[in-house]
Amino acid sequence: MSVLTVSFIYLKSNCLNDKQNCKTHTSMNKHNIEALDTTIAVQKLSLLYKQSRASAAMNVLLAGLLLGILYGQLTPWVMFSWFACMFLVAISRVVVSILFFKRQSASRNLKNWQHFYFSTLILIAIIWGFGTTIMLFQLSQLYQVVIYFFLMGMGGGFLVAHSVYRFHILTFMPLLLLPAIAFAFVEGDFVLRLLGLTTFLFMLAGMNATQILTKMLHQNFLLTQELNEARLAAERMANVDALTGLHNRRAFMTFAEQQINLCERLNKPVTLLLMDVDNFKSINDTYGHEVGDKALVFLANIMRDNQRESDVTARLGGEEFVVLLANTDMQDSYHYAERLRKDISSRALQLEDVSLTLTASIGIASNIYNVDRLIDCADKAMYRAKNQGKNQVIYFDEKVSA
Repeated sequence: MSVLTVSFIYLKSNCLNDKQNCKTHTSMNKHNIEALDTTIAVQKLSLLYKQSRASAAMNVLLAGLLLGILYGQLTPWVMFSWFACMFLVAISRVVVSILFFKRQSASRNLKNWQHFYFSTLILIAIIWGFGTTIMLFQLSQLYQVVIYFFLMGMGGGFLVAHSVYRFHILTFMPLLLLPAIAFAFVEGDFVLRLLGLTTFLFMLAGMNATQILTKMLHQNFLLTQELNEARLAAERMANVDALTGLHNRRAFMTFAEQQINLCERLNKPVTLLLMDVDNFKSINDTYGHEVGDKALVFLANIMRDNQRESDVTARLGGEEFVVLLANTDMQDSYHYAERLRKDISSRALQLEDVSLTLTASIGIASNIYNVDRLIDCADKAMYRAKNQGKNQVIYFDEKVSA
């Protein structure tokens, strides 16, 4: 059986094994699997493009060193043509690497970026593999051995740099090494055939070793991504009220302080609305806490409908909600609060056996560049609204509160 036939059988069996190893995460739904696979694919491709500039420079350098060693042994047109091809491919890899990171559109055009990168690898493998094989016909055995060492060095470097994609290795290594191996067995003497056999075994051993390495690297990417998603989920849970999905008190205090500090530096007005659901205790006592929870979710959805992009909306606790209005003066904040109050009272929460109409009392405090002080003043105004009949908006007034 010929060397080429053995290599083909080996590659085919390994490709089948790769397909079987790709069946992972069956417990995840299809959408999550696709999103995760895309994210990991982008990370792998970014890693390859990140090192492609150094790799392109190294290819040109090694090509120059090889031609320096072979100077005087080859016809000038062979040397120039081979080096020119290598240089053009290297330049194209550098240019596309710059575009890849500049445009930051890998996830949208993932397959195009992958295809281009793979195409340049094929060109490099062909230039090295078939180009150096053509040189072998013009060289003495000493210089032929030099070429074999260069090719194995190229193969070893490629194995290390491209283990994230085993398919690249299974394609690149044969194109790089098989032409020279075939030359050794067809045209070489006993010593060169032994060197060709050594190169062939090196190729098989390298491709086999990457089977484990590629799998481990993929699992590392997968674990890193899952840990990152778990961290983000934990951060979201720490900042979000579990019932309503609004910010919780902890998140509100952090975001509000940032907005308030920014408004103070820019000398912009800032307003805080504190809202409390009227007669909420009677809702819980009459219909139960499950209906009370639905009422809070209903109210939170109304607040989302009314909030602007710059607003910070949160549930402080119980039936109390808060909205921070950055760069909003007293008049605009009053209109905002009135619109919100009317929207709440005009909608009915429709349940299976009950229809509830909610109302809310809202207190407003403005132009105090301290979040605790703003909440305290808005709270006093809100209790005044409660005491004066509920379902109304009241401004904080230092004289009245005193």
